[in-house]
Amino acid sequence: MVSAALLLGMGLSGLTHHQCRSVVNTGWLAGEAELDQLEEQEATLHQRRGAQDLLAAFTRAQLAPHY
Repeated sequence: MVSAALLLGMGLSGLTHHQCRSVVNTGWLAGEAELDQLEEQEATLHQRRGAQDLLAAFTRAQLAPHY
């Protein structure tokens, strides 16, 4: 019951977030270097996921004839 109330509160705050956005944005202003670092980390994460997907597909293809 408490968790449902918490989720409801979070949902309502998300719906009204756009009205209070200026207050939130003043709390943290990212610099250009920080944004570049975040973009680089995101690109690295996407590359890692792609490599893992390729490795999984390769492994399945190699094991498929044995079954």
